[in-house]
Amino acid sequence: MSTLELNAIDKSYGPLRVAEKIDLSVEAGSRTAIVGPSGSGKTTLLRMIAGFEFPDRGRISLDGKVLFDAPAAVPAHQRRIGYVPQDGALFPHMSIAANIGFGLSDNNAGKPQRVAELMELVELDARMLKSWPHELSGGQQQRVALARALAQRPTLMLLDEPFSALDTGLRTSIRKVVEQVLAETGVTSILVTHDQSEALSFADQLAVMRKGKLVQVGRPRDLYLYPSDEEAARFLGDAIIVPARLESGWANCELGQIPIFDRTRTGNAQIMLRPEQLQLRDTVTCENGSDGCLATVTESDFGGHASLLTLQLPSAPLDMHRGARVIQVRSLSIHAPKVGSTVFLTVMGHAHIL
Repeated sequence: MSTLELNAIDKSYGPLRVAEKIDLSVEAGSRTAIVGPSGSGKTTLLRMIAGFEFPDRGRISLDGKVLFDAPAAVPAHQRRIGYVPQDGALFPHMSIAANIGFGLSDNNAGKPQRVAELMELVELDARMLKSWPHELSGGQQQRVALARALAQRPTLMLLDEPFSALDTGLRTSIRKVVEQVLAETGVTSILVTHDQSEALSFADQLAVMRKGKLVQVGRPRDLYLYPSDEEAARFLGDAIIVPARLESGWANCELGQIPIFDRTRTGNAQIMLRPEQLQLRDTVTCENGSDGCLATVTESDFGGHASLLTLQLPSAPLDMHRGARVIQVRSLSIHAPKVGSTVFLTVMGHAHIL
């Protein structure tokens, strides 16, 4: 069952169109991530769902209740939607207890108990309730912001790049806390981020936004493996895109003969592989008849446990593509071949046709 429904949402600022015919369904209790480059319109879309801004056209409904259908619009404070902004936006002149309980009535006898429950839920020490926001770390402040957003038991939680200001290691641990809290409370959530790995890890449903449009929506694994176009492929992770000739369920390209799922496709096309599909083998140990190609290591960038290798392939055997080609793959640093060495390159799995 869908909790949130967006139908044909349009939004412009003068001549600038930031949302165009947006359709999106979010299932109850699920986690959706909206990902896209800066300026793609994802934060504006989140603000329209929250009620901070209104679409020019379209319809928004939550749990069957219409929140927007021009000219009718439910104000933000009546939508039962929680909102966690990028920087937490805690009130600096209020204690942590006052921040968390801000939306709760002072006449509510259970307010102190609710605040204490939320502190435990987000795994913060109750002794911090008397502290001020500036006395907390960035990660602790984000937990307080989440607790405040959960205080009124919202139907939907909106997260606007809440981890972007945190250090890499901290943002991963805080994201896991947020995921756990949302799962325990059963609150439907939407995360807006420009971090592809964060979106892929967080979401049950992923929506890729570009220039005000949702270009692809689906399960994160499906979008990663089967992107709709080259731009989506490169945005969601490292991608190796090469020309190929399709025939009888195979893609013939400079990397060798690679299987494809669609046996009906023929002719010239672009195919995509993810770097983890490529395996490097020593030319001495490669089996006779193995399908693949030789490549020369021209650069090696050490990155700790993994190194980024630049490989130069020999001239492509296709009329549609001439000359040498350079690709990049990752290899465990302990096994990374030296610059100048020749390796045998093979492909695992199927290629995706763009």
